Amino acid sequence: MFLAMVALILALVHIYKMSVLRVFFKNTLPIQVIWILASVISLILSIVWLFLTMRNHRHHLLKLFAGKKYHIPEFVVNRKSAVIMTNSLKYSGYQIAYCLWGCSIS
Repeated sequence: MFLAMVALILALVHIYKMSVLRVFFKNTLPIQVIWILASVISLILSIVWLFLTMRNHRHHLLKLFAGKKYHIPEFVVNRKSAVIMTNSLKYSGYQIAYCLWGCSIS
């Protein structure tokens, strides 16, 4: 009897959710249009981000060649090149390991 009541309640909740979803999504765009729109927006943002990154990289390299290091934090300026390179490689390794760990968990 208890399981029948639980099943009835779950069925009613499901029917209610479906009716609410139908009312909420009645006048929306088809999923293909939303998919294309999201893809175009992400493509545009990625291209803008790429160009901004390239511009800033060029700007910082020109400043370094001129001997101006004001955009680099003090604790990095006083380090040796080998230490900076090692820390960069560690960061990349940690990022790759984190991504692989996330994929293996999911």
